Amino acid sequence: MTAVIKLTGWSVFLPVCSVLCPFPVWAQCAETDCRILGYEAEQQCSGGLKCPFGDYWACPEEKTCDASFKYNCTGEYENPSGEACEGKYQTCVCDAGYKWNSYLGVCMEDCDSSYKYLCTGPFQIPVPDVCDYKYKKCDCQSGYYWDDGNGKCVKGEISEGCDGRCAGSVRPSSCPSGYHVRTSSDECGNACYQCCVTYVHERRMHENCSCRNLNEGTSYPADYVLRCDLVYYYFDPDGRQTGTSSSYDDLGHYGSLSSCQSALSSTSQGTFFYEDETMNCL
Repeated sequence: MTAVIKLTGWSVFLPVCSVLCPFPVWAQCAETDCRILGYEAEQQCSGGLKCPFGDYWACPEEKTCDASFKYNCTGEYENPSGEACEGKYQTCVCDAGYKWNSYLGVCMEDCDSSYKYLCTGPFQIPVPDVCDYKYKKCDCQSGYYWDDGNGKCVKGEISEGCDGRCAGSVRPSSCPSGYHVRTSSDECGNACYQCCVTYVHERRMHENCSCRNLNEGTSYPADYVLRCDLVYYYFDPDGRQTGTSSSYDDLGHYGSLSSCQSALSSTSQGTFFYEDETMNCL
């Protein structure tokens, strides 16, 4: 005869017929197989019980937590939220004025929508006023000013007033030849005026397109490719052409000559399909 003894996390069976039976009967009815009695571990474990009949142990069940239980919620402005598993939580709630950032796992200042710039773009410099790693505006490197309307640093000099840029700006009556008046504004509503020119310093176009058999003169099957000369034209800021260069551009492979000629008939040649521009402002 055996009795079940339940302990926290596990159960084992202990022989009790030594108490209820005389010795000859005990010798016949006692169970001595550790694994049948519930001692299944072959190595000693923390908090376990050793089988009295061999080197086996009954071990308490280990509680496993889902990987999402990873926050202690003891940091600054943090409070526990929901159920805990092994002392950790899936998320935390924050004090008033702060919000939970699950990506960083911390409570951060609850920012208004005006904090929207990362200040990592070209010529941009972060300013001290930051909230949740974002800024209301950015400083700019020397020779550039912050254009809040476009959210970027623009080439030009900064004038004094308001946010340090547009106050006192006067619309010019005219601009030098080739320049146009560009209007922007600061965060206080003041208008800024500049004389700017769009400088096209590179254009590209396809010329002399034709179908060519790449396997011509070989025993391999015909492999027609639609190939065009790719011509680059370069210009200075005044619009004068300063030079050219060329290479070729394969627009597609076609097994047969007729398929290639069909594609050739719909290919635009002698028209600029790419322009690289830069805006320069005085």
